[in-house]
Amino acid sequence: MAALDEGVLIVGEGVSWASQRALPSLALELAGQGVAVLALAPGEGSLPLPGGDVEDAPVPESMRLRRADVITELDKRLDAVAWPPDGTLQASGLLITAERGRVVCRFVEGARGWPWFECHFDAPRARFLMCGFPVVKQWEGGPTPRYLLARMLERLAEDAQKEPIDQEAGQPTGAEPAGTSGADR
Repeated sequence: MAALDEGVLIVGEGVSWASQRALPSLALELAGQGVAVLALAPGEGSLPLPGGDVEDAPVPESMRLRRADVITELDKRLDAVAWPPDGTLQASGLLITAERGRVVCRFVEGARGWPWFECHFDAPRARFLMCGFPVVKQWEGGPTPRYLLARMLERLAEDAQKEPIDQEAGQPTGAEPAGTSGADR
């Protein structure tokens, strides 16, 4: 996995981040290098809070925690509440907590914690996205999980199509400064 330099890394539903010890730092490192990362309903484990005190770790431009309302934000046609036939909307969540003096994002099973966590990285542009909704488990339960997965992949692909923002100039990297054109040079 460490050799990835483009594309999307999908971490399957229920994968234990605790038993895959290299996965948390690798997933964030890849996202910071421009590889989109999608973690589907993670099993037990944790990852360092992006932008925290981990030396040489990538720092995101922004982070978002969301509840089920993100489902209708992605596609207004989707039911954000009643789509799972068994009534279990959240398979896992994320809690921000302290472990051994460090702030971490701990994955927990069930309806505890935040079911949606996004980190946006810029330069190169990519996203780390954790979805705690049971997309794979409820795949046959109706159209919502299939459309939700499609929208998540589209959201990750959007970043790859956008140019990184030059933080000093406030515009896409390589863009002409405001009020000038190539002929002005």
